[in-house]
Amino acid sequence: MKNIACLFLLGLIPFALFGQKTVSETVQDFSEKEYRDYIKNNFYTIRSQNMDTGLVYIERGLLMARDAQDAYFESWCYMEKGIIHYLSGDYPKALKAYQSGLKIAENLKDKALIGNILKELGNYTKQQKSYKKAHEYLTRSERLCAESGDLICLASANGLRGVVYELEGNLDSAEIKYQAAFELKKALKDTLGLAYAYNDLAGIARLKNNFAKSRLKLIKKSLRLENKSMIFKDLRLI
Repeated sequence: MKNIACLFLLGLIPFALFGQKTVSETVQDFSEKEYRDYIKNNFYTIRSQNMDTGLVYIERGLLMARDAQDAYFESWCYMEKGIIHYLSGDYPKALKAYQSGLKIAENLKDKALIGNILKELGNYTKQQKSYKKAHEYLTRSERLCAESGDLICLASANGLRGVVYELEGNLDSAEIKYQAAFELKKALKDTLGLAYAYNDLAGIARLKNNFAKSRLKLIKKSLRLENKSMIFKDLRLI
């Protein structure tokens, strides 16, 4: 419990997720285990609202994970820390965090966790234009996520490999991967994910000069899903 007092510092940061409450008012009565569970269950929303706040949470989470000798949570925190640095454009720090998380996850032999971190490393190496390495990471991610039953990770890894293939100019392989991601997101009923999947397929249709009715269908479906999710912004066929 020695780190729980530090949470009160977070009360300086008002957060829209909790309405009129500050973060400290939300977590001040949590045990360290409750705090760790809360962060794991809500971190995507926290990070999406404010990455600086998310980084504060993650740094505190890392301290708690070490105190509690919770290796899984420590690895997960490193992965999320890497994502924050990646989204902020600090790629060296992102890579360092991913590598730290991966080392712990591999010691745990947790297939789903390893698969998720490899997916992020694949995305990182894609951004660095190391396409061969990206394929290696993402292929391993696909296998481990499939073996562990993590369909969300599997869908994302397929979509990212589609992007890598598209960047390499291999449109047929890109389309296969985008279609695989689409089928998984459809099974998961991931509305926003489906919007992006339709968008990816539409982009391939455009690059292949396939302007048949199916292309218009992709546009209409993307727009319908855009209106439903209220987030989708990147329709590539307009």
